Amino acid sequence: MNSSKNFVIVKTSSIGDIIHAFPVLEYLKAKFPDCCIDWVVERSCYDLVKSHPLIRDVICIDTRKWKKHLFSISTWKEIKDVFSILRSSHYDVIFDLQGNIKSAFVTVLLRSSQKVGFSLSSLREKPNFLATNIRYSVSLQKNVRSRHLDLMKKFFRDEKVFDPQDVVLSLVKEEMVRLQQISDNFSSDSIPTILVAFGSKWENKRLSKDTLRAFLQKVYDAQNVKFLFVWASEEEKTIAEELCSVFSKSMNFGKVSLPLLQALIYQVDAVIAMDSALLHLCGTTTTPSFSIFGPSSLQVYKPEGSNHVGVQGTCPYNRVFVSHCPLLRTCPTGACIKNLSPDDLASQFLRFWHQK
Repeated sequence: MNSSKNFVIVKTSSIGDIIHAFPVLEYLKAKFPDCCIDWVVERSCYDLVKSHPLIRDVICIDTRKWKKHLFSISTWKEIKDVFSILRSSHYDVIFDLQGNIKSAFVTVLLRSSQKVGFSLSSLREKPNFLATNIRYSVSLQKNVRSRHLDLMKKFFRDEKVFDPQDVVLSLVKEEMVRLQQISDNFSSDSIPTILVAFGSKWENKRLSKDTLRAFLQKVYDAQNVKFLFVWASEEEKTIAEELCSVFSKSMNFGKVSLPLLQALIYQVDAVIAMDSALLHLCGTTTTPSFSIFGPSSLQVYKPEGSNHVGVQGTCPYNRVFVSHCPLLRTCPTGACIKNLSPDDLASQFLRFWHQK
């Protein structure tokens, strides 16, 4: 292959999964400096992918809207337009990194003689196997960022070590203004700032409110720091405001874009996070992180590198899993994370803080 090839990535969602796949862009550009890379993604993740500096074009699908308005004429016109876009370009290689039924439909429509995906043993949804014609097995026990790279390296028969570097997502003018406003507020003194992302889509991935507050109190008492709390819902906003009232000079914010959030992560001294999109975004930066895991695997999802340290809660019911506990959404206690001790969390965090 020469360096001017055209590639397309099929990774439609979710935010965290897309961030995990970002290193493949750098890998392709390093191997083929003049290549062009497109990406097929759900509308909800469009802005994130569009902000990546190595992307040429983003092909947007909106299956959630289409399902909701399936019998609308405008929906079918939109679907037809997207189908036309998918069929209009020919790519040298298609990489289906999603591995489910939805991505299979996209991969079938895209034009290329080489459609690369996962083998049956590595697939989330087995029918995806029918959409690709070149398939590889990857270890599901490895860090999720390595899986996508392994797939590509196997395709290119590349055994060299590849170490992804940090990424700086692009900001629009309005985001740059907002960044300056927030930065001016929390960087007005020399006190170290720790960004705290205590939320998660799933209740069983969160610390209890009492444990969170006690853990942060011990950190606050031991170190001269201030906190920057991030929230994504009204419930989380309330918690963030309560925490700000406890810890002086701390502040909170929400409803900002992911590129702007990444820019803020670059400016703080450390990040404390659950297994969430913000943690994975931190993994694209130079900022160290301290992460807390319960029903998901630290080994699989923690950002790689010595500046990223995590704590794994223990299941009292002796359940064993590879990536996610099968009871992630239904466990009535969430004890693997809810039972974590504030004293132990603070002790491990302070060890991380002094070594970072």
